[in-house]
Amino acid sequence: NLELNGFFAGESEEHVQEHRKLWGGGSANAKELWEVTQAAYKGAPMPSGWTHWTTCETDNAYARFIYKYPVMTVGIAGTDGLSDFGDWYDNLDTDHKSVNGMTVHEGFYEYQEKIAGCINNYRTQLSNWGIDMDYIAGHSLGGAASTVFSKVHGRGTAQLYTFGAPKTRVGASCTESGVRYAHESDAVASNAMGVMDSFSHDISGSIQMYSESYCSSNCWVGCCPWGWNPKFKTRGQGCTQASGGCSFLADCAYYFATVHTKYGDYL
Repeated sequence: NLELNGFFAGESEEHVQEHRKLWGGGSANAKELWEVTQAAYKGAPMPSGWTHWTTCETDNAYARFIYKYPVMTVGIAGTDGLSDFGDWYDNLDTDHKSVNGMTVHEGFYEYQEKIAGCINNYRTQLSNWGIDMDYIAGHSLGGAASTVFSKVHGRGTAQLYTFGAPKTRVGASCTESGVRYAHESDAVASNAMGVMDSFSHDISGSIQMYSESYCSSNCWVGCCPWGWNPKFKTRGQGCTQASGGCSFLADCAYYFATVHTKYGDYL
């Protein structure tokens, strides 16, 4: 990995131009981007081979620029535990916010807006160095914030990836290019007992995670009771498809605890 902070320091213009050719952008797979979203949380370690460049933080909103040459990403952190009042205030602020001719979830708008100026300033700095942002990614609240940020501020050529993100848009759907990963029973990506009924998922591509049981040990009457194991799988789904797993409170809590943080197992 190249040390980004000293990448162009004190160098001639000719040297800078040569290095810009080296940093021509790259690609990451979904498993790597999931790991980036987990590394975006405050205090989280970096995935192997990735480097934390800089941070944007205002009040409860938090994002990290994370890179692995030649891939540059910004990961927006999701809800930082049950005790983070600011995050839950934004999650539960389900009023509608009209901005730039569109209507979105007010809480998710307010969350990303706290750090949008910082993110855009660092994007400009990178652009001045000839480095484009390749991905913007987030998990949960961070995925919703990434989606709203992309709609409100734009993201250039950066690709949008979210994992377990809630609905964000009012009066429209599937208007933002990108890929949204959602477990079929993830309470956060669901209608949340009707609370999120007035909102829609707004990313045009969607992949559903699910599991199927298979038998790894047969007994004389069939599969041994201890022989059933889950097989983690993925499939395409409609971009507006809401997850299940949250029809009543205990249901929501169970699936939040068992699948919402497990996306890496499916990738």
